[in-house]
Amino acid sequence: MSWEESINRGTLALARSDYATAETAFKSALETAQSKFEESDERLCQTFSFLGQTYYKLGDHERAKHYLKLSTNSASLEERDTLRLAVDHLSLAQMNSKSGASSDAKEHFHKAIAVLQIAKPVSSEYSFEAANELDSLFRAALRKENDQTNESFRDLLLKAQQNHRIKPKTQEYFGTEPSSIIDAWQNLMESGTTCAQNDDSESIVTAFQNLNSALRIAIAMFPIDHQHVADSLSSLAIVTAKLGFEEDADELFREAARICQKNCADPLKVATLKMNMASFYNAQFDHQAAIEALSDAAELVQQVDSLENNGSVDLSSSFFALMQKADIHRNAREMIRTGIELEENDRLEQADYYYENSVALLQRIFGESHLEIAQILRFRANVLRKLGDQEKVKYVQARADEIENQIIDRAVQLEELKANLPAIRYKRWFTQEF
Repeated sequence: MSWEESINRGTLALARSDYATAETAFKSALETAQSKFEESDERLCQTFSFLGQTYYKLGDHERAKHYLKLSTNSASLEERDTLRLAVDHLSLAQMNSKSGASSDAKEHFHKAIAVLQIAKPVSSEYSFEAANELDSLFRAALRKENDQTNESFRDLLLKAQQNHRIKPKTQEYFGTEPSSIIDAWQNLMESGTTCAQNDDSESIVTAFQNLNSALRIAIAMFPIDHQHVADSLSSLAIVTAKLGFEEDADELFREAARICQKNCADPLKVATLKMNMASFYNAQFDHQAAIEALSDAAELVQQVDSLENNGSVDLSSSFFALMQKADIHRNAREMIRTGIELEENDRLEQADYYYENSVALLQRIFGESHLEIAQILRFRANVLRKLGDQEKVKYVQARADEIENQIIDRAVQLEELKANLPAIRYKRWFTQEF
């Protein structure tokens, strides 16, 4: 088994909390790495990290420390590997803190924060490289499927007209003849997804309008659990998320997944949906949901005997990036918990230390403006007030106020935008059907 295959197997097991399988896979990867790679090869340090994090999650701190020290002792560091290094330092810090080695714990905390401060910010946008490959394969399959179903669908429409003697509902939108309704749906889907690839707000709004119209056609003309309805829901969910309507996007994604599961849809198609769901949850900082969706995608890809161009989709880097972000978030919250305990015991200077450093970690995940950061700044301001440092209190409170005002302004903008866009009417349709 190659190094890449062992890493893929191990990361999937790690995402499923199957630590025994992960340990076996990463040990195999380490044997390959030590026999084939140079000591300076980045993949060797990555393997140390994988194995160390597995033992850390197993609670075997002795072996975890051994491998994580090897992982963090590399003289050279690739820029894209800074997230891994920071998480490994944070894990070492937590283990040292629990064993009472507070000096070593602080040293690793400082190293982690220093690495994150010089690195590029952790992006919360869609960041899975494999998603593009899956998406291109899916689109090719979708075009082939549409070519095969056009004729039978047109026959279905004509029979429906004869039986019910009503005009197709989609004529309200397009004034088309019955035989071109599916073409209208396809055109709206294609134009919507094309516009969605652009980042400017005008294109995203246009994408939303087209894909929303495509969904209305789909729910009017296709059976309730038809795959085209799922495709419409999924595409609209992506654009809805980009507009910032997270609750709507979540419901659209989940309904699309339900239909795909009921239809036993093509694994590659469902894998693409799961990748998009993972990206969405990643952007919402719901890392556990993102990991679950990504692991579902990986298992589905494994079911596909062969992919076009004889390629394979490598999800291991996406898996571990997600788990690293989750670990940073978990470490930040652990620091907050420690800070609260210290504050309750009147160890105020130490509490301030933990609050300050937890903010530094959270900023690498959320960016500068997030409600969770504002909340911790409020905690810190209270401690600084008890310490009598009024100048810092004013600065920290002002920063918290600024973040909260930005969040309020953003919420108002989203409400205004939503009021000027056509409503997503699939909820009413599902309610009526059930």
